[in-house]
Amino acid sequence: ALVSTSEGEDDVYFTLKGAGTRGAAPKTLGEAYVSLRDVLQSGREMAQTRLTLSGGAGSVTISLTALQALRAATSGAARAATMPGPLDDGAPPSTAAGPPLTA
Repeated sequence: ALVSTSEGEDDVYFTLKGAGTRGAAPKTLGEAYVSLRDVLQSGREMAQTRLTLSGGAGSVTISLTALQALRAATSGAARAATMPGPLDDGAPPSTAAGPPLTA
C-alpha cells in the first residue's frame, strides 16, 4: 500500500459504531482515518492524537505506533524493486538464455 500510487490505499480507518435495537446490526456513527504515508513522511508516531469523526459524530483520540514497521516495509520494498529475481542473471534479455529464438 505504501508503494502504491492509488490514493487511500495506505489509510487506517477508525469507525465508531452504535448498538442497534435488539437484533439489529450496529449503526456506523462516524469515521476518521490516518494516512500511513503521512505518518512515514512526518517521521513521528501519533500519540494521543484527536481525529474528527465524519457526520458530526464528535472526535476520537488515537495512538498509532507504526513508524518502525513502516520504515522496514518501505526499505524492504525498495530493495526488492532493485534486486534481480531468482531467474534473472542480470544479463540483457537478448542474451540471458542464449540467442533469440526465431519462428
